[in-house]
Amino acid sequence: MEGEFEELMIHRLDESTIVRIAAGEVIERPASVVKELVENSLDAGAKNISIRIERGGLGLIEISDDGIGMTEEELPIAIERHATSKIVSADDLENISTMGFRGEALSAISAAGHLTIVTKKKGSEGRMLKLSDSWKPNDKAGIEILPQGRAEGTTVILRNLFQKTPARLKFMKSETAEFSKISEIAERIALARNDVSIELFREGKKIFRTPGTGDLRATVSELFGADLAKELIEVSERGGDIIIEGAIAPQHISRKNRTGLYYNISGRPIADKSIVHAIVQAYEGIMPQGNFPIAFISIAIPPSDVDVNVHPAKAEVRFKDPSKIHRVIVQVLRSRLQRGISVKPISNDDFNLQASKIDRDSNAPYRNQVFSAIFDYETKRENLGTITPIKEISDERLSLRFIGEIAGRFILAEGFDGLYLIDQHAAHERVIFDKLMIQIQNEEIVSAPFLTPMLIEVTPSERAIAEDAVELFSEIGFEIEIWPDSIAIKSVPALFANLAKADEIIRSVIENLKEIGVGGNESELKAPYHKIAKLACKAAVKGTERMTAEEASKLISDLLSTTDPSACPHGRPTMIKLTIEELDKRFLRT
Repeated sequence: MEGEFEELMIHRLDESTIVRIAAGEVIERPASVVKELVENSLDAGAKNISIRIERGGLGLIEISDDGIGMTEEELPIAIERHATSKIVSADDLENISTMGFRGEALSAISAAGHLTIVTKKKGSEGRMLKLSDSWKPNDKAGIEILPQGRAEGTTVILRNLFQKTPARLKFMKSETAEFSKISEIAERIALARNDVSIELFREGKKIFRTPGTGDLRATVSELFGADLAKELIEVSERGGDIIIEGAIAPQHISRKNRTGLYYNISGRPIADKSIVHAIVQAYEGIMPQGNFPIAFISIAIPPSDVDVNVHPAKAEVRFKDPSKIHRVIVQVLRSRLQRGISVKPISNDDFNLQASKIDRDSNAPYRNQVFSAIFDYETKRENLGTITPIKEISDERLSLRFIGEIAGRFILAEGFDGLYLIDQHAAHERVIFDKLMIQIQNEEIVSAPFLTPMLIEVTPSERAIAEDAVELFSEIGFEIEIWPDSIAIKSVPALFANLAKADEIIRSVIENLKEIGVGGNESELKAPYHKIAKLACKAAVKGTERMTAEEASKLISDLLSTTDPSACPHGRPTMIKLTIEELDKRFLRT
């Protein structure tokens, strides 16, 4: 009955429930397991770490290293909660230098799947720990330790992750998306600890293997390709007690998002908005707006100045003086960029791009000055009317006559009811979006091949996504091939066959697919199509490109034939209107 409730008594949870709750905090997804186990390997002094993944980590996660290993006596203790070799007392939390310290990882992992550990410590025999299917925390009877030969080090094998907690499985993304996240974690650790060789296998196939020589440039070359590695500017400077080391890309090499920023605190990859902001700010004024840098930096600060005990997964930290770290990063990177400033080599594509922007109407400069003067004029009178965005177009289509353009960005057109100002980029976005969506829906995508394939250097995690999405790309007009360290774009939708930046579209699509996965039910498949169609609108004419009268008139006609001429696919207005009445008011004719 409404208003009634059952009175519940406070009681202690049993150990099994406690462990599963703790496991949910530490082990969010397969990548969490990989992160915790690789960190254990690093703390064990490993110089070679192998990661084997099946079914996106849900079927198998196997981490093998050549660290110091464990003894037979240590094995059963290792899977207990809060059992660790890295700290002894609370005082040690003030000076943490290891990757792990909580003593929760193996306990949480054992509660999330079927765990087996094989290990050997120098001077002792190899041993295997197996847990029975009915094993529960603190259940000594469910632990079996057997002789097992292996070299010095440890192998942790986890099968059927989250089988014990089926509810968690429902929240997992596709196997491809989960593996991509694992690969990204492995890449970030490999960059932060380039003195350790890390190899990653997927379904038995090697994805990458870093050299582990302590050479950051060589590690970047393995993960991102030699072209990027050779362009990097090395950084090694001190700002007080803060040391910034690593390498950064020059300003002409960039991405359209922040995925190219790799940073760590004393070898620990973390997520920190302040550090991201500092890296981006260092490039202000030398990198075009909307572009983001590529950087691989390690920040060394005194352990007492950072608290790593603020997040169960140790993904976030708290700094004693975050503004100081921000300031040092900006100063060091900006200073290094100024000393290593470079000019992007001019290619034929650059000449072609510039040629397309040449004003083909000798009267354009004068015309632009006239119209700019009209619309820059600010009257101090009130109630002179307002500029009206076009919110809807009636079934009786408008008929607009091209008049001119402003600054290569806006088209002026005359309608029966007033003056229309059209954003040429937003208008072209809408036109391309509609045409591409119609082709997708009718399964009639027309592709145009490049004379020579366009190559994109990608990370292993990006390549994994692309491998599974080849068919999806094909269905929307992109023909791609997966090469060892790159993606070859062989053709693109004919709607933008002359697009110079098809690589940006491919990268953007891959970033979206990382989140939503590849494959699945029909509704899941429609999502990437929709996102890809939006991203394809990057092909639209840019706001600084001049158009001839014929081109502008054609764009106006095409826009008025779309499903929604009033807005681009992102919701921005494509046109605004000054009615005859509003013009009369502005000229004080009423």
